[in-house]
Amino acid sequence: MCTAGTDHITVTEFQEWLGAAQPGQRIAYAKGALAASIHTAFQAEHPDAQKLRGLQEATWRAGAKGHVYLVQRRLKPGAFEYLAERSLRR
Repeated sequence: MCTAGTDHITVTEFQEWLGAAQPGQRIAYAKGALAASIHTAFQAEHPDAQKLRGLQEATWRAGAKGHVYLVQRRLKPGAFEYLAERSLRR
């Protein structure tokens, strides 16, 4: 678990998944409150701050290019599961 408050995979793990995933496959790339965890981590100068931001940027880039659909599922108040679903576009 990231001590900044959000469980997450690494950017490398996301990129490897993206390269191998078939259309419709999903990955949960983070669980918690991603934006709040990034903000808190940067304020506290926590080492996970850059990792969280990098993951967020990698997933957003993939979404902007149409490689994945980004969705989130509410787990409980204030906690979400962040999912990327592989699209047809390579």
